[in-house]
Amino acid sequence: MHKIKFLEGSIEHFSTLKGADLSYADLSDVDLRGTDLRGTDLRGAYLRYAKLRGTDLSGANLSGACLRDTDLRITKLRGTNLRDVDLSSAYLRYTDLSDADLRGADLMGANLSGADLRGADFSGADLRGVELRYADLRGADLFDTTIISFQLGKHFGFYHEGYLKIGCQGHPLSYWLRNTVKIGKDNDYNESQIVIYKKQIELISELVKQGEIK
Repeated sequence: MHKIKFLEGSIEHFSTLKGADLSYADLSDVDLRGTDLRGTDLRGAYLRYAKLRGTDLSGANLSGACLRDTDLRITKLRGTNLRDVDLSSAYLRYTDLSDADLRGADLMGANLSGADLRGADFSGADLRGVELRYADLRGADLFDTTIISFQLGKHFGFYHEGYLKIGCQGHPLSYWLRNTVKIGKDNDYNESQIVIYKKQIELISELVKQGEIK
């Protein structure tokens, strides 16, 4: 493994940084598209707004790194160490996260629609407000993490620890219980659709009361 030194946060273009030591480097806003980063040490690196779309980070160590607001669409993160990483509001659509270690990761508000999450470990991860439409969660470990998702004809919805999102509307469960009809009407739901979604929201509330979910 070789150590790369960065001056004033800049980086020249490399076709490969495979196995490089980039731990704790400031790579914010850096364009790394097309760079081979397999097995790279990126522990604690600051990668907010870095351009990583389509990059191969398979087997890399990103534990404790900051990837907040970063575009990671169609990126390969298979088997990657993402423990305690900040991926809040990150764009991970159609990303390969199969067998990745995401224990304790902050994924609040991240977009994981269509992502391959098979075998990924989400134990203790913060999944509030995550978009999971069409994501493949087969074999994923969600210990200490509860997600309820549903599609009742109009918009995809999911619930996690007090936060419920239906379509583009995300609010605390208590807010939904008070304002279901108003939100439905404001978003062009007809009366029957409002009734169906209202029943689902009330069912989730009942499960919370019974202690079945958080």
